[in-house]
Amino acid sequence: MLKAVFFSCCMILTSCSSSNHLDARLKAKKSIEKLTIYFSQVHSKEDLKIESKKIKKELEKLVKLMILLRKEQLKSTDSHTVLVLNLYQERFEKEFNRVIAIEGCEEIYRNLSVDALYLLDAFDRKIQFPTKARAKTKKIEDC
Repeated sequence: MLKAVFFSCCMILTSCSSSNHLDARLKAKKSIEKLTIYFSQVHSKEDLKIESKKIKKELEKLVKLMILLRKEQLKSTDSHTVLVLNLYQERFEKEFNRVIAIEGCEEIYRNLSVDALYLLDAFDRKIQFPTKARAKTKKIEDC
């Protein structure tokens, strides 16, 4: 589960489209850089507790950017879209894995990332099951 979250955070959707998209990509890159810095400052369970508000805020920001990028990708019909791993992936992965390996930090991280995960999951479900494609319920008439 944590590995899936990690790779979701590291992946940024890119395509050849609007400047809005470019701005969102740059903001996502900065967000990953900030998360890397926050994780690099964690050396104990207590450190993670101290950094947790900043990490939670940054994770939620990153997820919103990922959703924005995904929406733009879905709107665009003529752009060539690829998944690109962020340049900072290696450093981020190293710091993330180091923090998760610290006793008690995995549980703290799970708790602080839950809101971001729910937001991402809700968007994913919306894509998989759009309103128009949902089964129509039949109204049961009184006999």
